[in-house]
Amino acid sequence: MKILITDISSPKAIAIAKYIKRSYSGVTVISCDTRGISGYIHTRYTDKHYVLPAKIRNGKEYLRSLLSVIDAEKIDLCFPVNNMEMKVLMRHRDELPRAFGYLGSRESFESLDNKAALHSLAAALSIPAPKTYKSVGEAACPFVIKPVDLSSSKGISYIFDAAQKRRYQKAAHGPELICQEYISGFGAGYSVFCAGGEILCGFGHKRLLEYPIAGGTSVYRENYANSGMRDTAQKILRKVNWSGFVMFEFKIDGTDKAFLIEANPRIWGSINQGLENGTNYFEFLLGKPDRPASPGSAGIKTYYSPLVYFSLLGYTLHLQLARVKLFLNNISSNKGDASLLDDPMGWFSFFNIAYEKN
Repeated sequence: MKILITDISSPKAIAIAKYIKRSYSGVTVISCDTRGISGYIHTRYTDKHYVLPAKIRNGKEYLRSLLSVIDAEKIDLCFPVNNMEMKVLMRHRDELPRAFGYLGSRESFESLDNKAALHSLAAALSIPAPKTYKSVGEAACPFVIKPVDLSSSKGISYIFDAAQKRRYQKAAHGPELICQEYISGFGAGYSVFCAGGEILCGFGHKRLLEYPIAGGTSVYRENYANSGMRDTAQKILRKVNWSGFVMFEFKIDGTDKAFLIEANPRIWGSINQGLENGTNYFEFLLGKPDRPASPGSAGIKTYYSPLVYFSLLGYTLHLQLARVKLFLNNISSNKGDASLLDDPMGWFSFFNIAYEKN
């Protein structure tokens, strides 16, 4: 079997490639990326690498270049990991080859991906979620403002008092926004592979460190179980009939109540937490592994390196030293999504992404 993993400079793509190469002897891993430097700096857990000539933002040009690789290599399964890329692919869902056959419909995708649509659905299903305000002027502090169709922490603003609210209202703002009540608590996620709206496997994690440190990307995580997260995920998936990968983000309040924040209907950044702790999201597509992972110590914590070190610096500067201590106390057992010692070119792929952004 041949699989294609996209955006191979990202740590989640590296974690997937490493997991599959270590678990399945009969699977050939092909990778691709739009960054030219990835032709020289990419993970060792790939059998062949392509640099795509078109950037994802170019839409149809990117799609043509990706499909040409799939056709030339006779790819059986393609695992896209980039949010912008998923939007391009799902706009052309009916034109995609069988390598994407496990994915649900465009309508299902958009029901999960659009924050406003998701929260309307949550309200209809009586699922706990932050209150949504019609406008910034109507919102009661504290509240959160975020773009309707961007993933994770991109474009989020936190408004904690009236002065911040006034400053925000005076500034110019671009994309369509959603304004919601701020829920005090910690961040958690429930990630699944599903088919026809039914969860085939799922795993929960808790955010321990973020970058930026207030509501940013999850860069250090641990296992976390909360029945409310799974129940919410299953209700929504059955309603929208999604097939494929998806991670639901939650805020957990002081009573352990799970409030739905958003959904990412694609492979998520913290996928390595589930993989390292025994959840094989790919078994329903690739079959049982012929080289199962050796059972490790229970409750492995994973991290995104080297970004986690910027996070640790941020927590230190803000005197949140308990978080730093937690990471350091587990330093011998923590597992990075990409390892400098095991996969140096994969680890340095982080700088492919950083270079592109600059």
